[in-house]
Amino acid sequence: MATLYFDHKIADAEQHPDTVCIAWHSADPLLAVGSKDGYVLIYFEEGEKALDVNIRRTQGFPLHLTWHPTEHILAIGWGDGCVSVWDERDRIIRSNDGKHEGGDVSALAWNPDGSRLVSADYAGNVVVWRVEKGDFEVADEYKKDGSITHIVFRKTTQLGLSTRWYFGGSDGEIWIVEEGKVPDNMRDLELDRSDKSDTQSVRVPAPIIGLYSYDEKNMIVVLTEGKTLYLFKPTSQGKYEAASQSKLPVPPDVPVQTTWLGKGL
Repeated sequence: MATLYFDHKIADAEQHPDTVCIAWHSADPLLAVGSKDGYVLIYFEEGEKALDVNIRRTQGFPLHLTWHPTEHILAIGWGDGCVSVWDERDRIIRSNDGKHEGGDVSALAWNPDGSRLVSADYAGNVVVWRVEKGDFEVADEYKKDGSITHIVFRKTTQLGLSTRWYFGGSDGEIWIVEEGKVPDNMRDLELDRSDKSDTQSVRVPAPIIGLYSYDEKNMIVVLTEGKTLYLFKPTSQGKYEAASQSKLPVPPDVPVQTTWLGKGL
């Protein structure tokens, strides 16, 4: 099967030349682009700019952009520690600059249904935000050692299962967070947790440069700065342990970028 590619020039790109981050919406042809001059611009499929969008911050520039899984709601992590949520329905940007004060937002991720947003910074602060109709407020907070650089959610589709997500970074520790109660007949699939969130952790001996959820196998995939790939799986008691590790055939001085394609790829 042939694949066709089309080039579309982004409107007014020369006015904001220093692009820092981009994010495509997973369901609709919307592209968010963040630049070093503090602007976040939104474009349609063929490069036309949304003229009625005005997202800018003068204290810092955007470092991370991520769209809500289904809605036209954009989350932004800024270089001065601010977290913002922009909602297309009212064109209002709502911001909180008190939780990552004085440091860059280092990671940003939505949960699968878009009811929670998680942000982190290089000082080890992790904040869970409750998002409802564009408004957002703090639901939970964590403080860990080292820089937090990766956040990933398990995309479970089974009704009634709790939400599980992982975060980690420079010190090689991966924290596993479980939220919500698990039905008795599904405890072989999930950890048995109370309604309140709970955590456990596993560790690798080097900073993390890749963190993924292998949903089909209920496993955690970790790639370290030392180019070693680890797989962790839960035991019958619900605790995670290393299932395998392998060294990638990549020279130490060669940088590596990875992405999860799905089903073990």
